[in-house]
Amino acid sequence: MRQGGQISGLVSLMTIFCSLSLCVFAILTLASADRERRLTEQTAQRAAAYYAAECAVMERLSGASGDTVTLTEPVGDSLSLVVEAVRRDGRWTILRWQTVYSGTWEPDEFMELWGGDA
Repeated sequence: MRQGGQISGLVSLMTIFCSLSLCVFAILTLASADRERRLTEQTAQRAAAYYAAECAVMERLSGASGDTVTLTEPVGDSLSLVVEAVRRDGRWTILRWQTVYSGTWEPDEFMELWGGDA
């Protein structure tokens, strides 16, 4: 016959293990939700900046004179919207509508390599 102390000790250990597991999963869920929230905010900001640049380009294009126009509008810190258009029969035909990287790139000057020394 088993003693009551062994069974209640096992039940207590299982309860503690389940509680710790639930706490770990709750913390991981909160961390994941916070990362998703930040990513969503960043995506919304970039989309708003792109659409603002698109509206600015369209306004500039509507008032442009000449037969060939190349317009560049910044989109955020490191991107630009480049639009090339040609006027044909009184209407603009878009030849190029591209988002290009406009930030400065600095290559690494030094890279540490392992020389085999312990």
